Amino acid sequence: MQAPSSNILLTGVTGILGRHILYELLPLYVSHKKYKIIVVIRDTKTEDARQRLHSLLSSLYRPDYLNQFSLAELSDSIEIIPHDIIDLNEDDFNQLKKYAPVTVIHAAAVTNLSNTPQAYEELHHKNYTATLRFLEWVNPVLSKFIFIGTAFSIGHFEGIIHNNYQEFSTNTTAHQTLAGINRNPYEMLKSNVESKIITYCNHHHKKWQLLRPSIISGRLMDAPLYFSPKFNVFYEFGKFFYVYSNRMKTKSNSIRMVANHQGTLNIIPVDFVAKTITRVFCNDDIYELNIVSSHGVKLDYLLPHTASIVGFQCELVEQVPTNMNDLEAAYYRLYAPNLTPYIQTPCHQFNTAQLRTIMSDIPEIDVQEAFKDLLGYALQHGFRDLH
Repeated sequence: MQAPSSNILLTGVTGILGRHILYELLPLYVSHKKYKIIVVIRDTKTEDARQRLHSLLSSLYRPDYLNQFSLAELSDSIEIIPHDIIDLNEDDFNQLKKYAPVTVIHAAAVTNLSNTPQAYEELHHKNYTATLRFLEWVNPVLSKFIFIGTAFSIGHFEGIIHNNYQEFSTNTTAHQTLAGINRNPYEMLKSNVESKIITYCNHHHKKWQLLRPSIISGRLMDAPLYFSPKFNVFYEFGKFFYVYSNRMKTKSNSIRMVANHQGTLNIIPVDFVAKTITRVFCNDDIYELNIVSSHGVKLDYLLPHTASIVGFQCELVEQVPTNMNDLEAAYYRLYAPNLTPYIQTPCHQFNTAQLRTIMSDIPEIDVQEAFKDLLGYALQHGFRDLH
């Protein structure tokens, strides 16, 4: 276990990945009293920031490895800034200054795969503008800025995908060099903000790092297994079947889904992602890294098995059916606009040589082998958010 070498400012701590980064950092910071983890958490209508943090630390779903510490020990390692990142002000900065210099792990983001003007507006405000304002706000005390992006900011891409998506010219201005066609504003804005971060940090002589997970699943390493606070992205297929199993008028039990028969969906356990981030964030030789599985889950396995959890049958087809049953009509109206671009993506594979070298002591998990258990856990909880 490595000793901390700086204070950490962590955003997105109530999200799927952010809380797991916090869980991974805590054993380091509880054991070494010199440095703190500073978290940005906003109040909600039902809980203030301190109560929300307490809920995270005392959750029944927290990893078992935290049981060696008391709640007081965990809480003492953390300093709270009680605001949304878009609203951080001078008073918040004055609170932060006593911890300078700080390393930032920016994991706060909205995941919205819709391709609508409303989605673009939300994502531009909360993912793009908020990130750049936050970077400017923290700059005077910033040592290094680690941005948690997405491996899918590469877009609709065929072939081998390497870690380096960005390049920058002699004046330090960055732009994406390895690029497919973005499927939605979420991907496009994630890519655009990466370029802005590099350009800003280079101009201000700050260190930076871009870490990009693929689709995140529940835990597959740390007990209690399979936990995820939200069941989104690939879980949406299961949620659809679960919801409509009790809602269909004619009880149609089969569906034809447009998908690439040879395609895969790259899924990575959230605890593996968090362990990777806490291992590499202090390595200044790593600038860009995709945190992904060496092999994706095959779509001709994923989709039929997801349908089968509630007794449906799924057939992969090349074109949208014209004579739709009730189940198909519901799927293509409500879910397909967001999900089809990801199951129609060309065949591709991520180059994981550098990642596997970094994580060589941790055997790679076969997500496809664990897929039924992940789905079963979500089904057990009715695909509801967990806290």
